Amino acid sequence: PGVCGDGIYDWDETSENCPQDVPGCDLPDMSLSVRPDGSVLYKTSQAIGGFQFMINGATLNGDAAASGGDAGVDGAEFTLSTNPDFQGDVSTPNGPQNCADLGACGDGKVVGVSLTGTTIPPSCGTLVELNFLSGTPNFIHSIIASDASFMEIPFTYQYPAGSVFGC
Repeated sequence: PGVCGDGIYDWDETSENCPQDVPGCDLPDMSLSVRPDGSVLYKTSQAIGGFQFMINGATLNGDAAASGGDAGVDGAEFTLSTNPDFQGDVSTPNGPQNCADLGACGDGKVVGVSLTGTTIPPSCGTLVELNFLSGTPNFIHSIIASDASFMEIPFTYQYPAGSVFGC
């Protein structure tokens, strides 16, 4: 068994019994972050019924490049889909805008939705694991998340701790 509080995430540590060791539990509430290995971390005080976002800096490995995490088969069993070279409108707080206007054409799009009504409960940890052909993810943008009734819930992007800008 793991030792809670040692900074190492062990198999028996959860967001309930040892949040200080679970990746993502140190994030601000209602936020996402991405690690260089493609782990998308999250923290939420509201249940998630679906999500979509754009990923910048890395090329997703096809249309099935998302799996695992609390959204995957060992969690809420969301249907996960990816588009490695998105071209079209991007959702913004001011409504849809063409990806060319935002410099986001070619970014990858990730979508997760429950077709059975299941949700990811208020929690923290790994939302989903992304598989990349090349590159390292820089950030997530154009985040849309909803509850089980398809009502939007606000999420923001949080740069990982230790991020160095301008290099």
